[in-house]
Amino acid sequence: MNLAMYLKEKCGVFISTALFACVMYLFGFAFRVRWEYMNALMFLLLLLVGTNLTVEFWKKKRFYQDLLGKLEGLDQKYLITEMIKEPEFMDGKIWSEALYEIDKSMKERINGLELSRTDFKEYVELWVHEVKVPIATLSCMDYNQNNNLAGQKKQLDRIRYCVEQILFLSRADNPQKDYLMKQLSLEALVNQVVKSNKELLIGNQMRIEKDNLEQIVCTDAKWMEFIIGQMVNNSVKYVKKTGHDTKCETYAQEEIDRIPNSEGGLIHFQAEEYEDRVEFSITDYGMGICKTDLPRVFDKTFTGENGRKVNSSTGMGLYICRKLCEKMGHRIWIESEEGVYTRIYIAFGKDDYYCV
Repeated sequence: MNLAMYLKEKCGVFISTALFACVMYLFGFAFRVRWEYMNALMFLLLLLVGTNLTVEFWKKKRFYQDLLGKLEGLDQKYLITEMIKEPEFMDGKIWSEALYEIDKSMKERINGLELSRTDFKEYVELWVHEVKVPIATLSCMDYNQNNNLAGQKKQLDRIRYCVEQILFLSRADNPQKDYLMKQLSLEALVNQVVKSNKELLIGNQMRIEKDNLEQIVCTDAKWMEFIIGQMVNNSVKYVKKTGHDTKCETYAQEEIDRIPNSEGGLIHFQAEEYEDRVEFSITDYGMGICKTDLPRVFDKTFTGENGRKVNSSTGMGLYICRKLCEKMGHRIWIESEEGVYTRIYIAFGKDDYYCV
């Protein structure tokens, strides 16, 4: 900041002072005031204005010189708000506060992005370890010239499942690029998921039951099929292979009747319509979730007790499902009893404003 720039900025003050002086001389002439008094008054006025402008100029010059000097010596420029002193002039205080808020917002944004990048990196590392298992299995089958087509298909399905997980996790941060809300039938969505996972369901002797799925909801087909597919995979992964459990007496009778006597399991899809929403539930009668783990099942990378029993668990499936539901405006929650059942709910609002 130099003197010429400052004086140019204060042109308005000089013009106002000159006009005020002219008016004062006119009043002095009209009321016959002695010229000596008028000149003395004008001298005091100019002295006051000049002193005020000089003090203000030096305050601003000292502040901006200090600001630019420290800024030039910093490698990380955003730290400047931590190093400068609070200015003594009003517009400087306003700019300083605004700069502090901008800097604070930028740091929060950077920290959020850094945390997201770290989390994604950690998940990719877990994902790589998980996807290596079916790849290694296929390699061994090929080396041994094992022509077990069913086994190969199973490993390829595992790879497809892993790839879908990481794709949907990456898309969840930019939903506007892959996001289309439509009026869709829940039964059509469930049928498509069952069809896509038929080998998995048949291979594990899983039975499917559906109730009241003719409901129409506003959602994204691709994302919702992934979410339902994730629930189906979890139901298969955590199924109990021992038929009825001793805790079955805690079921309602109609739930007992649906539990299969075979070595497989049951997945039950149901929808209930309310005044402001449609609640869609997916129930399986597998391992269940222990009470201490239940509040954390949607947390990133959380596997809990069941994750220790199933080596292929990464703790990312339900986290991705919750994230996708939040992006679409759906509510998701879970209830479970260990060794008895697990039921996941998804609530679809009836406001179809965003549907096409």
